[in-house]
Amino acid sequence: MVVVLIGLTTTLVLLNVAPDDRSLVRGEADRLALLIEQARDEAIGTGSSIAWQAQPGGYRFLRRDPARQWQVVSDAPFAPQRFPPGVALTGIELRAHAATAAEPVVFSPLGTFPALRLHLSAGAIRLRVRADTPNQVMVENE
Repeated sequence: MVVVLIGLTTTLVLLNVAPDDRSLVRGEADRLALLIEQARDEAIGTGSSIAWQAQPGGYRFLRRDPARQWQVVSDAPFAPQRFPPGVALTGIELRAHAATAAEPVVFSPLGTFPALRLHLSAGAIRLRVRADTPNQVMVENE
């Protein structure tokens, strides 16, 4: 009887501790939305363009150096990121058209960037990070 109770308790704890698909993809979408806002602010604050670029299984940020070459940012919060297991980037739209993963999204020092939609999924859960204007970055259901 004691072994059965321990087994049931362990199962319940694991089910409550393990994040479900909805919380996994929502957490990643929220983090990505905040990073996009920070990238916009960083470009404005430093007077130097910064870009976001998808990578297999994640993404990275790039900064334009004085020679106008893109360099990977390695310091927080813009260090390269991997999506959590089970979360995937399923689409990128720039200016309302499908974009390739290699195409960077550039945040200008003037605070402008193209209309952007990043589609994330985990299992059957699908969310979109939408940034239509510099002042409006939001996470929404698809």
